Amino acid sequence: MATVDTYDEGRLALVHIQPTRVVKGAADGPITVIERRDLSSVPDLMTSGATVLLFAVPATRTSSASAVMPAGRHFEPVGGRPGVVSGPPADVTEADLYRQP
Repeated sequence: MATVDTYDEGRLALVHIQPTRVVKGAADGPITVIERRDLSSVPDLMTSGATVLLFAVPATRTSSASAVMPAGRHFEPVGGRPGVVSGPPADVTEADLYRQP
């Protein structure tokens, strides 16, 4: 991930990701993903420089996100936190092997 911008006192993050591989759909360049960070006791999944395996869908329009996020086409993890595997590149690669048919 290239950068992470936070909004709403850190409760929302807009993560800028450059996909290296897309399994379904297309990404012609960087995408932006909304991460909801409602609980300060739970560590952030997507941080600058991290490697992630992300299962994403178009972001749901919510009033809280619309009020603070810049306009644009954003995505969000499928099912929230379970839609993201984040960690060292070797761990993410191993998780991706389990995903493949």
